[in-house]
Amino acid sequence: MGEICRHEAAALFFLNELIVNQALDNTQAHFDQTHTVIRMLSIDLKSLRLFTSNALFEEAEKIAKHTKATIDHAANEKVEATLKLEDEAFSLILKRNDDKTFDTSCNCNETRHPLCKHKTALFLQLLNNHGPQYFDSIRNWENQKNKLLSLYGYSLTDDLTGKFEFYYQDEKPFLKVLDPSIKKVSTTVKPEPVVETIKPVIEKNDYKKRLGVVINMQEADYPYFSIDLVEGEMSLDGVEFAGNINKVDTSKFIEPDNYFITDRELLPVVRKLQK
Repeated sequence: MGEICRHEAAALFFLNELIVNQALDNTQAHFDQTHTVIRMLSIDLKSLRLFTSNALFEEAEKIAKHTKATIDHAANEKVEATLKLEDEAFSLILKRNDDKTFDTSCNCNETRHPLCKHKTALFLQLLNNHGPQYFDSIRNWENQKNKLLSLYGYSLTDDLTGKFEFYYQDEKPFLKVLDPSIKKVSTTVKPEPVVETIKPVIEKNDYKKRLGVVINMQEADYPYFSIDLVEGEMSLDGVEFAGNINKVDTSKFIEPDNYFITDRELLPVVRKLQK
């Protein structure tokens, strides 16, 4: 259909990811685990495999299965955790940014890949326990949640146990009502009065301006003439214009009710004869 197909576009996107992660560099890639940035919309296994090696990913799966990291802080799309492994403690930070990237940090000495096995294990732990949209759930959604609760006369300051539950879909919070006895608050809106506009009847003598057609022979290009629409006040005998004559811009809207019915018929005809 075009110069590039969807398969070629997909390949270019994949190559771009490899370039960003220094996987196509001739030089040996070197990453400082205290701060690496990975491009990932949500927690995705395919992306996690892209940012680490197969061996490190397999080790991370074993760690996530047998050794759980302690979550020290989780709020505003940021998770701080501590992973104790073989008498050594690793401080981990995962933070999602507005541009759908993650800032990651670990105090280990892995340099070959953007994600070490400890970071990957924490991602897998969050994925297994909370799902791929976990970072949406710890985003500051207070305003949106209060708006949803206000439909039922509640707010986040109330005890919502057994009454409501929030879930996340398409990166947005949704409200699930657990108690069937809770109904939406009925809001009675007083309808605004309808004001009927009566259009005045326009008599023949009320039309002060008429339309006219000018054949302009000054065009330099084929067909060497143009059709212009003009308006002006008619003389008393009704056969010629009296006073100033103005050219009407046919590329803009023209109110036809301002002219005679016979004049209105000129509008579509003149528009059709434009370049």
